[in-house]
Amino acid sequence: TPAQSLPPLPPPLAVAPIGAPLDPFAAAMMCCCNNEPDAGPATVVIAPAVPMMTPAPVVVPPPVQKPVVMEKAPSLHEHAFFSHEPAVEEKVEPAKEEPAKEPSLVLHFETPDGSTITKVMHGRPLGLDFNKTVPLEVRGTRPGGRAEKLGIQAKWKLMKVNDAHVDGRAGSPQTIDEVKHHLTQVTASLPPDH
Repeated sequence: TPAQSLPPLPPPLAVAPIGAPLDPFAAAMMCCCNNEPDAGPATVVIAPAVPMMTPAPVVVPPPVQKPVVMEKAPSLHEHAFFSHEPAVEEKVEPAKEEPAKEPSLVLHFETPDGSTITKVMHGRPLGLDFNKTVPLEVRGTRPGGRAEKLGIQAKWKLMKVNDAHVDGRAGSPQTIDEVKHHLTQVTASLPPDH
C-alpha cells in the first residue's frame, strides 16, 4: 500500500491582535513575535487544530511454548502416599567423568612389502631418524627411544601423520622441509620427556 499523506491544512480561522479573546478549543495557536522596534503590533495567527493520529496497534505474538511431555502419572494405588509399602529412595549415581584424553600422534607407515602399519606416540621426542626423501623413510631408531619401543623398523615409509598425508601426493607436503615442518607442528602438542 502506498504511504498515506495527511490532507492539507485549511486556511487560518482568524487573525487577531495580541490580547484579543481567542477560543483555545477551536484551533491550535502559533505566535510569531517581532523583536524590532517600530515594527508595529504583533499578531497571533490561529490555525485549525491538526487531528491527532493514533498509532497503529503493535501486535506482539505470544511466546512459543514447548509442549510439556509428562510420563504416565501413578495411579492412587501406585502412589507412595496411598501405598501401604514404605517409600523407597532411589540413589542416583553421579555421572562418571571420562579421563582427559591424552595427546597422541598417529603415524601410518608403509613397510617394504607394501603393508600398512599404524603406531601411536604419546610423547616426544619420537626417537626416529629419517632419510632425506619424500615420503620420509626411517633410517633408524634411537636406542631406548619411543620408536624402538614401538617396534618401528628401518626402511618404513611415513605416509600419514594423524589423518594428514605426508607422502608428497597432491595436497600434502611436497618437500622434506615441508614434511619436517608439519611433523614439528603436530608433535608440539605431545608432552616432552623430563
